[in-house]
Amino acid sequence: MRRTTIAVAASAALIGGAALAVTAQGQGQTSKTITFTAGQPARRDIKQIDLKPHGESLGDQNIVAVTLRRDGKPIGRLLSQCTAVDASYEGQTCTITLLTRDGQIIAQGAGEHRALPGHGGNPGNTDDVFAITAATGTYAGTTGTLRPRSTSNGAKITVTLHGGT
Repeated sequence: MRRTTIAVAASAALIGGAALAVTAQGQGQTSKTITFTAGQPARRDIKQIDLKPHGESLGDQNIVAVTLRRDGKPIGRLLSQCTAVDASYEGQTCTITLLTRDGQIIAQGAGEHRALPGHGGNPGNTDDVFAITAATGTYAGTTGTLRPRSTSNGAKITVTLHGGT
């Protein structure tokens, strides 16, 4: 199932150096894209909870925490929790929280490892997109997306924010 991949990529991807681009969209609305790179989380910051029956089953969880970095300097933490919720299509839901000095960004999403009925889709792909559902501090009032991608060194996450104060 993809839950391990999503949890590790999501959490690890939010660590690292950042590139920031700000562009205007529409009337007075701005869009900000922040790209983080991530190393692997420490063993003590990963927990896989395997409920009965043994193996992948409903309720299993993957919990990950990792340090966020920008330009090689720590700027916060990424906290991720994914839970298996659909045995038929090997689905899971995930919540990712980015804790930074400037505020928090909370993102949620779900994925299926098998194609949904009537949807050709791309089961098992790694193109996960999480909706930003809440934000505080500097990020308050924003919406947007969070996209984790695995890399050879860990992961990369792209956060796109719209609006805000």
